[in-house]
Parts: sequence; structure tokens; C-alpha cells
Amino acid sequence: MINIFRSRSLRLPHRKTIRIYSNGRTEKNYFNLQKKAYRGSRTVKVIHKEGKEIKTILEKIKRECDGRSLISGDKIFCVVDVDTLTDINILEVFRVKPKYVDLILSNPNFELWLLLHFQCHTTRITKDETEPIVRAHLHEYHKPNIEPFFSQLKENETTAMRNAKVLRAQHLKEEVDLNSIAANPHTYVDYVIEFLNLH
Repeated sequence: MINIFRSRSLRLPHRKTIRIYSNGRTEKNYFNLQKKAYRGSRTVKVIHKEGKEIKTILEKIKRECDGRSLISGDKIFCVVDVDTLTDINILEVFRVKPKYVDLILSNPNFELWLLLHFQCHTTRITKDETEPIVRAHLHEYHKPNIEPFFSQLKENETTAMRNAKVLRAQHLKEEVDLNSIAANPHTYVDYVIEFLNLH
């Protein structure tokens, strides 16, 4: 006798998946909170590779998701900082990056994204300067502990997205390659948030 319930479950379509890879603990905590707040129709997976180099993460992605296993509508983001990279490193990363992976660079680091929720910082900034400036707005903030401030960040999300676009426009106007260390400050994290909000 055929199990009707089993045969029905076999016909269920694969749910579209958003995978977010990162190598930083702040990013992991932030995107896990975004996952909890997500109200879209897709499965969100946050994959953390503590301290791994970008090329190592990309190799891991290729092993786990070879492109043929993805269905239409799946999305893969790889969120990393630029602070320890050179332009040669960045070129090499883009050379080995699979086409189906969106590389989300933050220059100099992820804290810039947090800062953009409160101000449009347009002048060059170092990785050591970002956290103290963020603390001017989130007084008790210390990376990677982001949970106490997430609701405030969520409220200011539209501001952060707008400020990220302002920085991008500024660099493009000055003919600065967005995928270079010269594009400081700059982040693509708004692409991830926009995708989560729309899907």
C-alpha cells in the first residue's frame, strides 16, 4: 500500500535558500539576528568560518554548493573585511570566486556598516577607528556583542542603506574602483539587507 502522506512530501518543492558566509564573529551575530527578524519566504543560513581567509571560505563554498546544486532563486553572499587585504589579494579573490557567489566587501571593516546607521562617514577611516566612532552612537558597544543594539540598528536600517549608496556614488564619481583598498570608506552590506527585505 502506498503511503499517501509520504508521496506528497516527496513532491514538495525545494525551498529557496539565502546563504550568508562570513569569517568574523560580529558579522555572524549580526546576520543571525537578521535571520530571526526575517519574514520572507526563503530559508536563511548563516555560516561562520572563524578567522578563515577569503579564498579558504570560497573553496568551502564551492565544495558545499557547486553551482549545479543551486536552484533558481538561491542566493549566496560572502561577507568579508578589506582591512588586511591588498589590491592584489582582492583581484585574486575575484579571480577564484564562483560566479554564483556575491562578494560583500566592507572597507575597512564591518563596523563601518554599523556606523552608517547613524552618520554618513565620507572620509578615510582605519579598522582601529571604526569601533570607537560607533561607540559615540552605541555607547556600550564592543565587538562582537551586537544583540543589545540590534533593535536600534533595525530602526535606522534605511539610513544605513542610503548612506552606503552615498559612499558608492562618491567613489564612482571620483572614478575609484569599488573593489580596491582605495575605496575607503565603502561597504556592500546594504546589498544583503536589501535582498533580505525584498525576498
